[in-house]
Amino acid sequence: LKSWLRRPSPPTALVLFHSHFLEPLMTALDRLGVRVPEDLSVLMVSHSPMQWNDKRISGWGYSGKEIFGEMAASTLLDWIEGQRQPPFGLDIPLKLIPGDTCRAL
Repeated sequence: LKSWLRRPSPPTALVLFHSHFLEPLMTALDRLGVRVPEDLSVLMVSHSPMQWNDKRISGWGYSGKEIFGEMAASTLLDWIEGQRQPPFGLDIPLKLIPGDTCRAL
């Protein structure tokens, strides 16, 4: 995280794919003196819409649990049948719920 933020062109946003990492990230950013969202926007992606009390979060992207389950089952069957070998990418449809904060460019 420190090395990313020290780059000549540091990131303007971070996207997290699991809520478990949100609180540790926010704590680390606070300790590093990074202001969210003034210095860095944070977006959370999950399998369900989140209820998060931290108003600094820029928004959430989510896809229903059913879609994740269908994709996991389909991918596993493809892998078992030899149609797909790891590593491989998946396109997961997400719905964006915008927040009211964004880092100014």
